[in-house]
Amino acid sequence: MSILWISIVSLLVLTGVFLFAAFRPSIANRRQVAHDQVNLALTQSRLRELRDEEEQSLLSASGRVQAEREIKLALGHELSESVSEQDTKSNSGVLLSVFMTLVSVVLVMSYLKVNQVSVVTDWENAMIRLPELGKRIVMNADPSVTNDDLTDFAVGLRTRLHNKSDDAIGWLLLGRVNIALNQVSQGLQAYEKALALDPNHKGALTSYSQALVMRGQDADIKTALRLLSKVTATTPITDFDFWSLYGLVASLAKESDLAISVWRELEKSINPNDPRLNIVQQQLRGLLPQGPSVNVTVSLKYDLTLPPDGTVFVFVKGEKTGNLPLAVRKMPLKSFPLDITLSQSDAMMPSAMMREEMNVWVTARISSDPNIDLQIGDLQGQSTVIKLDPGETEVSVIIDTVIKSELNESK
Repeated sequence: MSILWISIVSLLVLTGVFLFAAFRPSIANRRQVAHDQVNLALTQSRLRELRDEEEQSLLSASGRVQAEREIKLALGHELSESVSEQDTKSNSGVLLSVFMTLVSVVLVMSYLKVNQVSVVTDWENAMIRLPELGKRIVMNADPSVTNDDLTDFAVGLRTRLHNKSDDAIGWLLLGRVNIALNQVSQGLQAYEKALALDPNHKGALTSYSQALVMRGQDADIKTALRLLSKVTATTPITDFDFWSLYGLVASLAKESDLAISVWRELEKSINPNDPRLNIVQQQLRGLLPQGPSVNVTVSLKYDLTLPPDGTVFVFVKGEKTGNLPLAVRKMPLKSFPLDITLSQSDAMMPSAMMREEMNVWVTARISSDPNIDLQIGDLQGQSTVIKLDPGETEVSVIIDTVIKSELNESK
């Protein structure tokens, strides 16, 4: 494209040069004018001489008239040739300039026409591919979809929505495609149109909130939190994607208590073998205030039989709070010994603070399911009461007891 424009500009510059040259008298032209003026002056002088000769009876009247006629014809012929030559040169320059101008115009029009044809062709291809792309992108979540595919899908969707603007799902899809193409502003506009048609649509509310968080302004984050809260009552805790988004937005909005509550509920709902549990616990550690920590080494009595898919619970209790754990960690059953550190980030409730306790003890339990409540058949061990240091406190626990009744659980 740049080469084309350079060529057009060059042609226009040359056109200007030729036009200037065509209309500006050249040195040869100026010399010709001077020569013509001399010839005219000589002719006039010769005509005066003929009149003088007639008055002196050196030339008859008819002779004088004949001589004047011949002199004037010769002068006219010479002047005619001079003018014709100048006109020819001028006209050549003008014609060349006009030709070059026309070439430039044709090139520009051809370029614009080709571009227009290209745009129309792209649009037609996008409309033809719309059903196929919809199946790949929406239904199959095809990982091989490219940005060009997404762009074609967006073009086709925009065309369809132009003809059917009341399609809330269509606007939602267009918003998601725009976000995938990193066109956040266009995505937000599409989500807003979807919500205008269906204000309570969970997918539109969630996607719009995600896009607002991407834009990152404080007002956007508060709006996202408000929109997400509208659907919490109808969204089960098993919907990890929604609740983790809600927890993150609450953290970004500096609603720490709400964020901790959300992550705590998620922690309870997740299977201990689920790798997402580490994500939840990391979020909690970042939100809860730090304080004393207890480094626990858990070992197992050699003659105990382990459940095939067990869950390990390790928790700290204190004299002031009694049976309410100050800190709890759950994890899938692994090989022993286990080394675990519990801190205030593992608190079950923000109000239960380890730093407010002086004497604590640690309990380790193996359960056959993820339920933290004590059950018959659980394996358990407990440390003695220890004094909690302001920094780190080391303690060892041996799991050596089979729970035969709930009364087996001591202080």
